[in-house]
Amino acid sequence: MKLLTRPQFLALRSLSNGDWMCPHKLRKSFPTLFNLEDRKLVACRGRDELGIYHSPRVTMEFRITLAGRKELEKQLEGGQG
Repeated sequence: MKLLTRPQFLALRSLSNGDWMCPHKLRKSFPTLFNLEDRKLVACRGRDELGIYHSPRVTMEFRITLAGRKELEKQLEGGQG
């Protein structure tokens, strides 16, 4: 798997407690979070629910996956954090 960018690493680290969090609370951009979702490192809920276009920062939440946790541990061992 390719290395994480600094924003991706910080997003995973912010999600490391395993809670569902909204992008506003995370202070991370949608492209960063969607890239992590595409790589199966985070899960997203609320993307296809009604209201997504009205206020996506309220209706969408992200959580780290097992693969994301493993990648974060690998990055921390490699000295990025």
